[in-house]
Amino acid sequence: MKKWLCLLLAVCMLLSMAACSKGGEIQEDPALQAGNSGGGSNEPANPDHPEPDPTPDPGPTQSGNVYDTGCFSVQVPEGWKEFPQTDIFSDSDEIDPTQLVIIKGDTSDFDMFTKPYIMIKYGGPSTELYPPDADWYDETEDLGTITTGEHTWTGFSGLSFSSKLMILFEDLGDVQLQATLYYETDEDSFTLEDADVKSILSSIQITDPDGKAALSGNPGGAERPTEPATSDYDWWSGSWYGWWSTIDGGGKYEQNGIDGSAWDAYAVIDVHSDDTGDITLWYGGDTRELPLVTAKVRFIDGEGEKGAMELLSGTFFPTGHWYHEQEEAATMEILRGGWYVDPEDSTVSHFPEMIEIGGHYEDPDNPEDYFEYRFYLRPWGERWEDVEDGDTSGCVYTDMMPIHYEDWYLPLLDLGYTEVPDSFEIGYDIVDDQIPAPNNGGGEDVGGSFVPTPLDPNDREGADGKVDLATLQRVLPWLKEAQSYSLTYDEIAAQFGVHGMSVESPFEGTIYFRWWSDEDNYIQVAFNPQPDGTETWNNTQWDGID
Repeated sequence: MKKWLCLLLAVCMLLSMAACSKGGEIQEDPALQAGNSGGGSNEPANPDHPEPDPTPDPGPTQSGNVYDTGCFSVQVPEGWKEFPQTDIFSDSDEIDPTQLVIIKGDTSDFDMFTKPYIMIKYGGPSTELYPPDADWYDETEDLGTITTGEHTWTGFSGLSFSSKLMILFEDLGDVQLQATLYYETDEDSFTLEDADVKSILSSIQITDPDGKAALSGNPGGAERPTEPATSDYDWWSGSWYGWWSTIDGGGKYEQNGIDGSAWDAYAVIDVHSDDTGDITLWYGGDTRELPLVTAKVRFIDGEGEKGAMELLSGTFFPTGHWYHEQEEAATMEILRGGWYVDPEDSTVSHFPEMIEIGGHYEDPDNPEDYFEYRFYLRPWGERWEDVEDGDTSGCVYTDMMPIHYEDWYLPLLDLGYTEVPDSFEIGYDIVDDQIPAPNNGGGEDVGGSFVPTPLDPNDREGADGKVDLATLQRVLPWLKEAQSYSLTYDEIAAQFGVHGMSVESPFEGTIYFRWWSDEDNYIQVAFNPQPDGTETWNNTQWDGID
């Protein structure tokens, strides 16, 4: 049946055969504005954090389903129905993930003949989707530029076999989207101004891995490296510290006693040169590798010079667990429009350098399990005395201080740590053992180049070679470019800012030194001793350093 219908429509639709993963997954979309995952440890609630008064309005929600074809996902509002299409060029009934029909009216695909509908088509890196030609249609009129959410379309209206339609096209380079709207029949109609139509067109997200990689500027599919922040939004880039809480929990989250609980929270925000970014949020019960939330964001103009951060997409409970993986939690996709974070426009705007992130989590499979949440964060290194002694009358809580500020955060700052540790436990190990931050200075940037400061040779004996990952990431490209058999140990060690850790050599006449941030990330350099007592470069090995 579906193949026959597709054949009937083929005369007016451009077909593509992009090789996306097979999708067809439907998810409940409980709150498009929903933001983060929570991950409650079973720490007791902070007694100084009372029930919020008043609870901020989380904002409007959109009901319906999210349907993922494997190439793209889209929200299907209530009163509409999605119908996957088979590949008309295949001998089997295999579903074509590059297209989807959404009919106004929750009935059957026969309604394509009697009710208005929207057909969405996708073109990816493997096969290009060409722009539609208005000459194929009758009585066409240019629609100009149309914006729905993050999508900017061009298109036209016209007639196809007496059927009224509009065709919208978006060219994103290696990815293309087309939406064909048969907007009027004898039984019903819709317009581009209808809330449901706007919701459908705004909610389209690319899920094809090759397509997402192409959009990120990396067609090879590997993780995109972090690019330097733009001058407009570089304030956002880096490590963050603060706390988060759950509010108004229901179902198992009320029964487990986490309603109204609070925990310390941490984040890393990477800002890219195109004003998009990535944010990872975790808390005392999880780690950076097993976070509460991973999300894609963009930075836009806000009320002040810092701008604002807006959610594009993300995942709440990405591992399906929380609290050290001991408790299961349903993963929820976070859709575009879920956060708007402006440091100059929130309940904590009177505290400098603070942001508030709020939203709603709801188990996609069991809507009775839900909670509201709030994150309050400041850039790593920022002191909170003004919050401790300040006016919190307009805030959600009367006590706006992180729980472990005095015994975890301040000691790490005093020990010289300029970036957030990857977990609460690692931070406490550092504090308990009084481990100072590694000396990774050893120089300065001059004209965009790192100029090292020579090291004291008397400090070489027993050195452990410990540096941070950023130092390894900086020095490795230099070693690759500057490698020369005349490079000495002193010149190379100065680049790291610390002496290397001596490593047992497998070869006679060669000595090895290692610089490392952890067991998975290190640089190991072999040297040949010279008659004058110097050691010159022989080869470089490394591992990790993504």
